[in-house]
This record gives sequence, C-alpha cells and structure tokens, in this order.
Amino acid sequence: PLQPKEVVYVVRPGEALTAYPVKLLAERGFIEDRIADRDVVVVATADGSGGRAYDRHGLEFVSFDSQKRNLKDSAGREWRVTESGLEGPGGEERERLPGHNSFWFSVLNHTRDGRLYGE
Repeated sequence: PLQPKEVVYVVRPGEALTAYPVKLLAERGFIEDRIADRDVVVVATADGSGGRAYDRHGLEFVSFDSQKRNLKDSAGREWRVTESGLEGPGGEERERLPGHNSFWFSVLNHTRDGRLYGE
C-alpha cells in the first residue's frame, strides 16, 4: 500500500478515476491501462515528477524513449509525446486526457470511485 503523502498522477477521463504512483511511472516510463471504457497510456514527464495521459484508441505501445520523448507502437511506428497529445507518423493524433498530481490521501478522501493502478 502507498503511504498517505505519496504523490500520484490522477487521470479522470470521465467519472472513473485512476491514480498512478509517480515513482512507478518514472521507473517504467509509461503504463498502458483501461479506465472505464477507454484505453489509455500514461507517460512519465521528462523530469519524472508527474505524468501525462493520452487516449490510445486501441494502440498498443511496446517501448518509450525518454530522451526523444517517443513511444513506439506494436507496428514499429513512433509517436511523439507532446503536451497537447500524441503525434503519429502519418499526422495522426491521440488526445491528451485530464490529469494532475495529488497526494494519495487526497484521492482517498475525495473520491468514492477511484482506484490505484495495479490493485
């Protein structure tokens, strides 16, 4: 279990909420998940202090280059991670989803429907 003051990156694309431990996100670089009916990818910020979440629309990512800020999908195509969204090789885009950093205790105290990634 997380300590109450551990920092999480909270993603809430609709009513459902998922919290991702920032330490875990920084270690992995990216996490694929499903929140309610949406496929999401959460990417660590360059400094490892938070994240950014994007709607994957069924894409599967296999690696992340933290220097170039690129995700590689299962077809070998590179997607550039930007503040506004993911930019694909053919001009395709995937939207950024609402998210913010928070302490874990705050998530526990202010939501009934939230979940911690991995639990």
